[in-house]
Amino acid sequence: MFIEHMKELYQYGHTVTGSEVACKNGTCSPVELSMSFIEYRGKPAILSIVRDITERKKAEQMLKYERDCAQNYLDIAGTIIVALNAEQKVILINKKGSELLGFPKEDILGKNWFDAFIPEKYGQATKKSYAQLMSGNVEPVKNFENFIITKSGEKRIIKWYNSILKDEEGRITGTLSSGEDITERKKVEEEMKVRSAAMASSLTAIIIANPEGYITYVNSAFLKLWGYSSEEEVLGRSVRNLGFSEVKATGVINTLFSRGSWAGEFVCRRKDSTEFHVHLSASLVVDEAGKTICIMGSFLDISGHKEAEKMMIEARMRAEDANRAKSNFLASMSHELRTPLNSIIGFADVLRERTFGPLNDRQAKYLNNISISGKHLLKLIDDILDLSRVETGKMELNPKEFSVPKMFEEIKVTLAPLALKRNIKMVWKTEGELKSIRADRTKFKQILYNLIDNAIKFTPENGLIKIDTGVSKENISISVTDSGPGISIADQKKLFEPFTQLGKFESREQPGTGLGLVIVKKYVEMHGGTVRVESRIGAGSKFSFTIPLIPE
Repeated sequence: MFIEHMKELYQYGHTVTGSEVACKNGTCSPVELSMSFIEYRGKPAILSIVRDITERKKAEQMLKYERDCAQNYLDIAGTIIVALNAEQKVILINKKGSELLGFPKEDILGKNWFDAFIPEKYGQATKKSYAQLMSGNVEPVKNFENFIITKSGEKRIIKWYNSILKDEEGRITGTLSSGEDITERKKVEEEMKVRSAAMASSLTAIIIANPEGYITYVNSAFLKLWGYSSEEEVLGRSVRNLGFSEVKATGVINTLFSRGSWAGEFVCRRKDSTEFHVHLSASLVVDEAGKTICIMGSFLDISGHKEAEKMMIEARMRAEDANRAKSNFLASMSHELRTPLNSIIGFADVLRERTFGPLNDRQAKYLNNISISGKHLLKLIDDILDLSRVETGKMELNPKEFSVPKMFEEIKVTLAPLALKRNIKMVWKTEGELKSIRADRTKFKQILYNLIDNAIKFTPENGLIKIDTGVSKENISISVTDSGPGISIADQKKLFEPFTQLGKFESREQPGTGLGLVIVKKYVEMHGGTVRVESRIGAGSKFSFTIPLIPE
């Protein structure tokens, strides 16, 4: 450091540096050392002046501390804080502002605010207004709303509160603004406007009453249905005085406050005392604390459509009942069907093993059929339940690290005998290092099992099945290619539809649930992967899937 300052001294004839000196009492004090070339007694000399800058350093440290505190206060603020100078450049921004814009502070400071962070559509106009503000030609606007644009290109609506910055002489030097992101609030307000307009123009009669049952709003459809000419004839009246049965109106209100909603039919009277039938759907509107804000009701004139309405209600109820019945059936199927099926299969297998005595050929054949059919039905139940859980979002991934070669061996042990029965050759090939991966082992195994099992079913005797595996850092890809009859392009579009067996196999010549490929697709997609098929009639089929590897 000293050598550098001596070079500066010889180059410029003067240098100033900061340093510390050891005091007599053992402490160190900061000093400023100033050195200059002078002539002393006719000879060149160096004049050194040492100044004690302890107080200045303390003041600088205090200033830094206060500046850091101020920045911390700005950063914990829940609003955007931004300051611009007269040249429209950002001289201060807090953490909230940089996070919203999507840039680090250092990439924001010094940028022209209007060029960098205001959409081009509004940039020039706001720059002009700001320039006029800096010149003092216009009065400052204390608050306003405008768009900003973030790093991702998203537009956000900000409500600004502004103050003018001035120097000691009263000249305008810039602005200090705090901003609140009201984008979501604006969306809600727009939705409310749309809903209000929809309510006002709705063909359905709508009524709103306060918690005491006094009417605060009706739309034009309500006035028309009841035969009133203006809102003034209705507002402020009790809902019990609008041609309703007093007893039924009281019952509806009591039910509303006990259950939160009510729906049913009324016979009402218009202003001219004529009667008409309506269907009322009413509900309580409550705030976040559960306190009732108002009562809302909608009326449908069913005078000329009661029979049609009745049929629609019955149809809807039948559909709801059927849906509930389906859900209940699927929910109870595991217990109601799996338990006795397992018993049937177990008893059949025990008898087949001749545990209780010898069997003749006919008995053995029937027991074998019982076991095979039972296991087929059990597989169907399991597939339906799995598909139901996937579609309702009740099935989750359980990723764990496992050995792929070991899993391959398990599948070979299970499926090799099926292939051997029909003299089908299975060839396994792997490219890349295949060790352990992280995925849902059970589902991964089911994917590959279903594809190979499917290939065995549709590959003729003496055929060939190839299982090719490729591994990279990002994903694992496996393809199963068979020498079967192939699939037409039209049928390929139906492959992943539930309970579908295609073309010549619709006769159930090949056993299956029609859900194997559906489950394959669902499980692959749960892993974030893709599945595809390549096939031509008479040239076999190739089913491939790719799954991204899940990091630890």
